[in-house]
Amino acid sequence: MQRGFNYLIDMHGEAGARDIFEKICIQVFQQLYGEDAKAVRISQGDGGIDILVGDLPTPQKIYQCKFFPIKIGSSQKMQIKESFETAIRNYSPKEWILCLPLVLSKEELLWWSQWKSENENDNLCISFCDGSYLINLLKKFGFYSEIFDDDIRETLQIILDYMSDYKKDVINEIIYGYDDENNIVSNYQDNIFVKMLESANITNTKASIIEFYNAEIAKYTVLSKDEIEGLKAYNNSLNSTKEYLKY
Repeated sequence: MQRGFNYLIDMHGEAGARDIFEKICIQVFQQLYGEDAKAVRISQGDGGIDILVGDLPTPQKIYQCKFFPIKIGSSQKMQIKESFETAIRNYSPKEWILCLPLVLSKEELLWWSQWKSENENDNLCISFCDGSYLINLLKKFGFYSEIFDDDIRETLQIILDYMSDYKKDVINEIIYGYDDENNIVSNYQDNIFVKMLESANITNTKASIIEFYNAEIAKYTVLSKDEIEGLKAYNNSLNSTKEYLKY
């Protein structure tokens, strides 16, 4: 299921989502236009510009990013008008583009069409990029999963880290006997080969038990992987244990 910009609010709060949305717009339009696309640092007198393509005072395009995730109501319409008027009062762009995170309703599209027709002229084109268009650009440039699948990637990384640690533990048990040695010795204490050692007056049986335990783990590991060479190594290890018992 495709995630939209409301996901950013759920993950980062509205203020954080607004900041990310503006960065997304900068990212995709710089990818689209290269070095001609420039972000404008936020200031009190930024002139109603978030991103421009070309050079001031007559850029080819001015992008204004408005993070309105729910609707275009009277307050939002006023903000759009003010940003537009500020931009064209200070500069002479060939095109002014509004960037929004939502998809407009039928009523909002009717308002937009009327407002656009009232303000557009032969020297100025007006358009807007909605949330679906921006998401398609993110996918086109390979940015979508980085932004909208953070929680999935973090979960997968946790699983990967866990599996890596588990793999290390298994390897350590097989090679070094890193399991609880006292527990291993206790479990194997009644084994026949231990009794044989004790009957030969060999009282320090701990090292032999650990070696036998490691050989057993290695056996089942290599059998599950059908590793013939590993099985040979296991047999050699087991044979060395048997040879030790003879003495």
